[in-house]
Amino acid sequence: MKKRIILLIIVIMINSCSKKQDNLAMLNKTIAEIEVAQNSNDIEFIEFTIEHIEKTMPLFPKHQSLREKKALLEIRLKRYKSAIKTLDDLFLINPTNIDFMIIQGIILEIDGSIAKSDKTLYRALDLLENKKKYFSSDKKEILKRINKLIILKLLRLDTDYDYMELLSESYIKNSSEFKKSIMMIRNSNRDVFINRYR
Repeated sequence: MKKRIILLIIVIMINSCSKKQDNLAMLNKTIAEIEVAQNSNDIEFIEFTIEHIEKTMPLFPKHQSLREKKALLEIRLKRYKSAIKTLDDLFLINPTNIDFMIIQGIILEIDGSIAKSDKTLYRALDLLENKKKYFSSDKKEILKRINKLIILKLLRLDTDYDYMELLSESYIKNSSEFKKSIMMIRNSNRDVFINRYR
């Protein structure tokens, strides 16, 4: 009897390992398809990739990147309601994903939900201003401030002071990459950011 139980346990473990390997193979295949779809103009292939992501997501319920990529592909196909839903699912996993909160704010506006767009952007702004624990390094602090400027621009609340304050920070004086980003935000029309997703 003991031998049968041990044998049964071994069979179950082998099946479990095999299933995990199959799931990982499916994930790797999906990720490879996503990389191709991101650079493709083939609508059918992008749709196929979205379907493949949808089949893969239940196997990896906490996989943020799958949801991020799915939302970006849906935006490319102008499926804004689907992208908004996908991002809502992403925020259940990571409620502090500010980059995608900004994207959701933009596509809500494109979809005609101005009040929801503002609410989403204000939520992102609140996270940036009040949740300091999410940022630890100087680089993250600069990225946080750049995101804040984008949100202020989208909400039409940006002022010259916001840009001058960041440009005058000592740690950014020698960083041409971030300085260019800040100047691009400052000089761009708000519609430039929205048109990226149209």
